[in-house]
This record gives sequence, structure tokens and C-alpha cells, in this order.
Amino acid sequence: MRYALVLILILAIPKLGWAEAYTSGNELYQQLSRWQKTSTGTGSVQDMVPGSIGMGYVIGVVDAFENCIPQHVSRGQVIDIAFRYLDAHPEERQFSASSVVKVAVAEKFPCPKGR
Repeated sequence: MRYALVLILILAIPKLGWAEAYTSGNELYQQLSRWQKTSTGTGSVQDMVPGSIGMGYVIGVVDAFENCIPQHVSRGQVIDIAFRYLDAHPEERQFSASSVVKVAVAEKFPCPKGR
């Protein structure tokens, strides 16, 4: 019985959308666009959840890799950097969101040589 339940769960995962390989830059851009609306007061309640997911995604990616972001830079600024990068580079939205966030942060805050 336990094996049957595990098999059902494994087969159901692709249907639930959990099996996607990655979040794309397009998805993150849509989420951060909604975050931008709510942060400027032009969004609606429906923009809050997707916007919050995008915010959390960016901060999670930044926390997961070594970077050279100065201590005084706020999380909001880092999120804005990611949003502006995606906005300015629509050709890169097809790539994984995590790689685009890494590039945006590294471009804005490059690490010193040898680090």
C-alpha cells in the first residue's frame, strides 16, 4: 500500500507543476513587475502574492551564492537591481532566473580581482 501511494505521488508531481526544471527570467520578470506595482502603490491585492514570491526568489538566490554586495545595500535595492536588469535585457529572460539574478548582481557589485 505504501509503495502504491509513493508511486501515485511520483506520477502526480509533473501534473502539479513541481517538476519544472527552473524558474525562467520571464516568470521572475512578471513577478517582479507586480512587486514594482505594489511598491509604488499602483498595484492591487492580486499583485501582492506574485510580487512577494519574486522578492523572496531574488533574495534566496542572492543568499545562496557568494557575492560582493556591500553591507549598506538593502534587500529592496537588490530586488530593484534584478528587476531593472530584466527590464533592460529582455533577450536574457529566456534563461534561468537564478542565472540572470547572479549576472545582474555581479554586474552591479563586481568582486575584487582574486576573490
